[in-house]
Amino acid sequence: MARKTTSTYEREMQDPSFKEKFDKAYKEFSLSELLLAMMEEDDMSVRGLAKAVGISPSVIQKLRSG
Repeated sequence: MARKTTSTYEREMQDPSFKEKFDKAYKEFSLSELLLAMMEEDDMSVRGLAKAVGISPSVIQKLRSG
């Protein structure tokens, strides 16, 4: 019987500490990508989006930078 090969990703995700850090970074990345796509689709600037949602442009910039 052949031994199943696990990928680096599968091995790393077995470590709870790594998985927690990966999940947090992935959420931040996803949010950043979503903001960029929304801004592009609506041809909106950081300031425009901040005004539309009622928060500081620096918050949008921080989220956008991931």
